[in-house]
Amino acid sequence: MSEFKDAIQAANTAFGNRKHTKAIVLGSGLGKMFDGVTSVIVLPYAQVPGMPTPGVSGHGGRLLSVPVDDEFLLAFDGRIHGYEGHGVDTTVYNVRFARAMGVCKIVFTNAAGSVNTSYKVGDLVVMTDHINFTGVNPLMGSNDASMGPRFPDQSKMYSPRLRSLALELAARKDIALKQGVYFGMMGPSYETAAEVRMIRVLSGDQVGMSTVWEAMIANYMAMEIFGLSIIANLGTGISDKPHDHEAVTSPFHIWRVF
Repeated sequence: MSEFKDAIQAANTAFGNRKHTKAIVLGSGLGKMFDGVTSVIVLPYAQVPGMPTPGVSGHGGRLLSVPVDDEFLLAFDGRIHGYEGHGVDTTVYNVRFARAMGVCKIVFTNAAGSVNTSYKVGDLVVMTDHINFTGVNPLMGSNDASMGPRFPDQSKMYSPRLRSLALELAARKDIALKQGVYFGMMGPSYETAAEVRMIRVLSGDQVGMSTVWEAMIANYMAMEIFGLSIIANLGTGISDKPHDHEAVTSPFHIWRVF
């Protein structure tokens, strides 16, 4: 991955050559997750060559090196979205960069709207699968066989092993965890009531405007994936309350699962 040479050098210089094999992408409103953790090193995206800077509130645009036990976690405070007008390669730069840094396990988090009528605001939903309804596949174009196969399998995209670990941990901590299928839309408009009904018919449980492209690229590059949605609002038609971005950027608490 020679295209990441300068970015890797910038990160290694800032982080003192710490080795990172695990990463987490923090979705809307989750950027304060590691505030107060000692020995965290922060590097603004703007100082990482090639790293695009988020233009949406709730996405801090910071790369963090976080000590976790005897290891270091690479944390992305914020992500880029396709609806901002970025091409798919730009949107998944974070995942490709993480892989170039040596990351082999990655957590994707997002703030999502409920489609499943049993969900309530604040619920934590482990992603069992996703539906890419954006109309774009990030793997289109020529294929580099050194990175992954032309036709990657997606039957176990969200690691059953990591899901099992998360459920076990949640049970020990007495934390309620639900499981569901994430439905990825392009955005940026919120879904209509008719679209929410459609998503439910198509077996979606929660809906959002991120994650699916990142997960597809991570799976393609043989990374082990865990996905977690935080229910930020009730889907149109489930609730009569108008949607606004403030609900999506409200703080939530998540925990380490691997």
